[in-house]
Amino acid sequence: MKEQIRILQPSAELILTVNHNERFVMTDGSSIAWLGLDAHSQNCVLAHLDHDGIQRHWWRFPTSGLQLLRHLSAMAAPDKRLVLEESNLARWISQLLRPQVQQLVVCDARHNRLISSHPNKHDQRDAFNLARLFRLGELKVVWCLPGRGPSQ
Repeated sequence: MKEQIRILQPSAELILTVNHNERFVMTDGSSIAWLGLDAHSQNCVLAHLDHDGIQRHWWRFPTSGLQLLRHLSAMAAPDKRLVLEESNLARWISQLLRPQVQQLVVCDARHNRLISSHPNKHDQRDAFNLARLFRLGELKVVWCLPGRGPSQ
């Protein structure tokens, strides 16, 4: 059974055709990529949650400006929001990646008990937890930079 669903948004109208025998996935381009970056001097781990909070992917790569830019620019999401913990690398990474994201937040690492006091510390888990806490608004923000895009 097929039916059309009309979704009205302030900026545009979106019409989807739904086949009730298939899984419904809305791909209107408005999805947000919630990104957590666990940065260290030798390597970084970047974790990606989708707009529903589902873990999509993670990457481990050497800490370099080129690698950071490559990984962020390769993501297809139109709205990227990035969080990283305050560290010696935070200002450099923030200045480098600010043009690539809609929002960039540096948070207080000591305040994030879910990450700092977890008995099984792991960079991948830390990066996903950063993204999740950011998505939920549960981080203590040290500073926040607006990125590019219409939300400026």
